[in-house]
Amino acid sequence: MRGASTGSFPPKARVADYMRNEARFRVIERTDPARYKQFVHDSQKAAEQRYAVYHQMAGITVPNVEPQPDVAPAAKADSDE
Repeated sequence: MRGASTGSFPPKARVADYMRNEARFRVIERTDPARYKQFVHDSQKAAEQRYAVYHQMAGITVPNVEPQPDVAPAAKADSDE
């Protein structure tokens, strides 16, 4: 089996661009700018790491493994004798 493909390129938009379009994040930006700045930084880092993991997983190849025939378990020796 060949490796899968993510089918996409790295994200073009930054997390900050998305967050600027969301009212819930703009409220944080206005009320606590330092917290918002740290939140944007942490979120961007997490997004980049997540993309890197997906990209790495897409490159994994899985070998073809033939199923093994059913084998009866070996008979247990009586230890009571």
